[in-house]
Amino acid sequence: METFTILQDIRYGFAAIFLLIESIYDLKSKKISIPILVIFIIPSFLLALYIEKTNFLTLVIGAFIGLGVLGLSFLTKEGIGYGDAIILIGTGLVLGWRINLIMLFTGLFLSSVISIVLLIKKMDRKMTIPFVPFITCAYFFILLTGGLG
Repeated sequence: METFTILQDIRYGFAAIFLLIESIYDLKSKKISIPILVIFIIPSFLLALYIEKTNFLTLVIGAFIGLGVLGLSFLTKEGIGYGDAIILIGTGLVLGWRINLIMLFTGLFLSSVISIVLLIKKMDRKMTIPFVPFITCAYFFILLTGGLG
């Protein structure tokens, strides 16, 4: 049982590092890094599936949450970016549907609050704000509140 917890902590820590790197990249370039995404997904997915024996369906449904966001991105002409959806596909494959769904809705809530503040301050309505940092903040909120267990 102890080994399982350590491996799970490694996977969750790896996810935190990945999201921090992608957040910085998104803030600087308004893009995501596909190579970093692949470097994160492959070992983390394999760790979750084969070593920790995480339910495959849990991970696949997690990815479908990101695919749903990708469809929404297409329909809204990137109101939420394709890169944000791809990040959620990746985190879904690694963290599962429950954490991914909480991250998505918490991230949307946080970005809404910031958007309202920016509108009140009369910022440019055409201004775009990167979403990956909000996903990252949501993930750290989940970590700090013990919502991973």
